[in-house]
Amino acid sequence: MIPFPNKKYQAIYADPPWPYGVWGKDSSKCAMAKSKSNIEIPLPYPSMTVDEIKTLPIQSIADENCELYLWTTQKYLPNSFEVVKAWGFKYCQTLTWCKNPMGTGQGGLFTPTTEFLILGRKGRMPIFNRIDTTWWNIKRQQRHSKKPDQFRDLIASIFLRSSNRIICPSTYSRLGRLG
Repeated sequence: MIPFPNKKYQAIYADPPWPYGVWGKDSSKCAMAKSKSNIEIPLPYPSMTVDEIKTLPIQSIADENCELYLWTTQKYLPNSFEVVKAWGFKYCQTLTWCKNPMGTGQGGLFTPTTEFLILGRKGRMPIFNRIDTTWWNIKRQQRHSKKPDQFRDLIASIFLRSSNRIICPSTYSRLGRLG
């Protein structure tokens, strides 16, 4: 596991590597398939089980007054509320990233074209800047699971007066500064 810093933060931005298995098998129109063959393609990053994600030591780096921004997908939306609670936060809002369709991909009856950024709160946080929407239609990134920089920038703009922000383990980043 990535070592967590011995510091408390007021904003935590997390994109956990939810377990999806392999892509491509029977999904020739899937964005990850890259070919029309029936080849299984592993995810480009190691995943964690929901229980492993729940046990990440997020509470140890969360200030007594802290906001959590947790990325999730349709499949893991119910589990994300459990993760928020396991990490010591209370659910507040759901922000939505709307994406244009890019093949059928994985999913059920409907092609998933949204991802969610769950806002959880611990303690009391002052409202620095109020945002006038909870959804954004932003072009997809070319890399699987890459989130738009606009969301990270949005959170950093909310916490301009605070230097206690961190990006937690994600599919593409290590612990690092937010903003």
